[in-house]
Amino acid sequence: MLACPGLALLLFLSPSNAQPCPVVCKCTSLGSYGYEVNCSSTGLTVVPMLPPHTTELYLQNNLLTTVPHGRLDKLQHLNNVNMSNNTWDCGCDIIYLKTWLEDQEAISLADVKCFTPASLAGKPLSQITGHDLAQCTQITKCPDFVYNDILLLLSLCILIILLAWSLKTTRTITFIYDFNARHGDMELQSLKSTKPKHRWKRSDALSKELLEEDETETPLTTDNMEILNPILHILQTKHNIKLKAT
Repeated sequence: MLACPGLALLLFLSPSNAQPCPVVCKCTSLGSYGYEVNCSSTGLTVVPMLPPHTTELYLQNNLLTTVPHGRLDKLQHLNNVNMSNNTWDCGCDIIYLKTWLEDQEAISLADVKCFTPASLAGKPLSQITGHDLAQCTQITKCPDFVYNDILLLLSLCILIILLAWSLKTTRTITFIYDFNARHGDMELQSLKSTKPKHRWKRSDALSKELLEEDETETPLTTDNMEILNPILHILQTKHNIKLKAT
């Protein structure tokens, strides 16, 4: 029996149902119609965070000058709003409030009137035109243009640096590959040259003749044997080539 009331209390206090109310305001539940939030005549200078299910909002008779950008975006169920008798500053910061009120079909801008600057004092926000906010257009367009140009130049510089780096890397890799290939060929030729047959080819004409005679397997005569020993001695001492006569 006690479980059901306890469960109902937990559901009532759960974050999904909890509706935060500004300290200086009075929030009244309207059942399925949402909440009435009354912040009138409280000396507000800044619009507070409001419950998302607010359907009626009263901010009249305060010292509000502007509304922070995005502060009213979550209020999707408003049926009635009163923002009259405030010290609205119709400068560049009023553009957000003006745009937001224009999007609310059930809300009129007639009650929101400018307090400053002096040239627009008493003028309804609904009558403010682009000419009245011409200085805001000049202030916002110039920096955007400059920032876009700076961003474009930075992107171009980064692209040039990356291109130069890639070309340098490609050349380095090509040089290393070519050097390694040549070095490999040199090592291969060096290994081939270590064979006795090639060392005989690079010796003097006499050793070349001996090689040819060795390949044809011509038997040595007695006359040839007389000069063979000096030749073997020269090849062994000067060229480190050892031959064995048979």
